[in-house]
Amino acid sequence: MADGGSGGHVDSIRQSGKSRTEQAILADSAGPSFINTLTITSNEEGRKKVSLLPGVIRIQYWESLLQDCVKATVTYADGGNTIEKDGKKVTAREGLPIVGSETVDIKVTDNNKNTLILKMLVNKPAEIFTESTKSLVRLDMAAMEYFTNQKVRIKTRMDGKISDHVRKILKEDEKYLATEENIYIEPTSNNYNFIGNNKKPFWTLNWLAKRAVPDGGSGGSSGSPKGNTAGYLFYAAGKTYYFRSIESLMGQEQKISVIYTQSPDEQGEKIPEGYDVKALTYAVEDRLKVKDKMSTGYAETRLKVFDAFNCKYVKQEDKAADIEKKDGITTAGKNLPKLNPDLNRKGGENFSKTTWCLLDRGSLPTGSGKGQDQEQLDKSKEENADPKSVTNQSIMRLNQLFSEMVSITLPGVFSLHVGDAIYVDSPQLQQDTGVCADQPDKFTGGKYVICDLCHYITTEETYTKLNLMRDSVGRKGKPTKTDGNTASIPTERLANTGTGRNGQLGTGTYGSLRPSG
Repeated sequence: MADGGSGGHVDSIRQSGKSRTEQAILADSAGPSFINTLTITSNEEGRKKVSLLPGVIRIQYWESLLQDCVKATVTYADGGNTIEKDGKKVTAREGLPIVGSETVDIKVTDNNKNTLILKMLVNKPAEIFTESTKSLVRLDMAAMEYFTNQKVRIKTRMDGKISDHVRKILKEDEKYLATEENIYIEPTSNNYNFIGNNKKPFWTLNWLAKRAVPDGGSGGSSGSPKGNTAGYLFYAAGKTYYFRSIESLMGQEQKISVIYTQSPDEQGEKIPEGYDVKALTYAVEDRLKVKDKMSTGYAETRLKVFDAFNCKYVKQEDKAADIEKKDGITTAGKNLPKLNPDLNRKGGENFSKTTWCLLDRGSLPTGSGKGQDQEQLDKSKEENADPKSVTNQSIMRLNQLFSEMVSITLPGVFSLHVGDAIYVDSPQLQQDTGVCADQPDKFTGGKYVICDLCHYITTEETYTKLNLMRDSVGRKGKPTKTDGNTASIPTERLANTGTGRNGQLGTGTYGSLRPSG
């Protein structure tokens, strides 16, 4: 089983006994949340604490599949009477003082009774506005592991399954991150021996993710025969670090179902059966640039492998259209985007990316090199990694992500996290008067995975903005869960079980979906 389970789902509407109106996330949920705690602790001796609640203006919280840890920002006003120092009242920044790396404790409850609990460290304090009577201060914050990662290096040799390496780096070995947060590690089927080469933990985890193959017999994905698929993502969501396969992300059941119409929900009475919430905003993001995608090898890619042990040279070409039909491949939509058949060159080579690889054979054999058995000598001819079964497959699957994207804004829902699947529908645009005008869009509708999340919290309103992505196009499945019940809203995440990349992301009325810095 993958460590930590897959998240806490509450019972469905029918099981809970709640009415449709009681269960739905209403537009009223966008009202102000209850900020229970906002406390910052000094780094100085005595560890003085001060509450920033009286001056809080805005809290923003971010998660992303393309981000190694969660981040947040607090903006507050300070009139100079926050804390006492040397017998007089001063600002929190002067009195503690706030210089960076201070601990900030945050607890906020949304209007659906879900609670966001954060323990963050200040990365950058900044006065963004100052006058004689007050100042406006922004604290950019990140999780503890964001800073620990700067002090740790992977120096030792690791042998065995990739999922075991990830577990060791994240939690089990005190020399590395040793996080106190939860972990969810989907088992891998392949072994990979390597030496850390003094790399940082987050870099190493993302490096291993490209080489990982899901093990369907032991974990969250459906599994696949060797050579069909590869590729994982490492990311943080809430108080959990995830190492999860693309097939598991695309194949999971939706957590909630969302409908977008331009009519009010009228306290849940106007939310269609089968859906949990109406989106406040909805926009289709056109991210598929064919030339750019071709350069990444997302549809057709070639691998050239040289085996120095026997001086053999192997060339392998793979096409997404062929791999899509194989066992173990799970797409969120109906099918992968189909490119123009005229692009297929007759009599020529049909690939848009080439990867060269020297086969790793005998460099790091498993076992002891001492004694009569000489286990390392016996295994010196074995391949350490199998690039023919991993490289092309990982390149294509990872670059097929973000083939289709949708951006939506919901009333504040703290129970949603990146990596969760949600079902989204919007009305179909059509002129045929003989067809019901309430039909959902068959092209952009369907299941998506949350890739970016921002909770926007002020004293007057609470919104959750989401960037959604999937690897394919076309509506597949239904807004109701496979057991026939409506998808339901989770009220809690995992219990505690424990002791950066580039992407152009959307912005909107409720703030950027990427933190600063």
